Amino acid sequence: MMRRNGKGISIPEVLIVGLVICIIGAIVGPAFTKASAEAKLTNLVDRLELVRSQIERYKAEHNGLLPGQLKHGCGIRSDDFVQALTESTSSTMPYLNEMPENPFNGSNEVKIGDGSKGTIGGAGWFFDFKTGEFRADNSRIHAAY
Repeated sequence: MMRRNGKGISIPEVLIVGLVICIIGAIVGPAFTKASAEAKLTNLVDRLELVRSQIERYKAEHNGLLPGQLKHGCGIRSDDFVQALTESTSSTMPYLNEMPENPFNGSNEVKIGDGSKGTIGGAGWFFDFKTGEFRADNSRIHAAY
């Protein structure tokens, strides 16, 4: 049997404290990971809603033209789309200060195409100029938002 003189901590006590800390970490750790993923998803949805609302505002103020579109039915270049939303003109303030980043991949790049040429995982965002749909481009799951 170990004798204690009242000073210090014994090795078994240290091991027990370490084990308790590990058990608490195993219980609490996944909750933090889940909360982080949920926060990113909420952030993604908020950013999608923001950009979509500004696209609709742009259309209302430009006779139904999409951002960066010169005339109805024509295609749009990615740079023109972003510029139309983020730069001010002599008569208007910018619709967005900057194109937001997709919180899942950190990209604010926008790829433009029609529905048949949509990408997944190639950029932060995808804009379908045929349908006017703006969506996340980092995964098929997030593209559904």
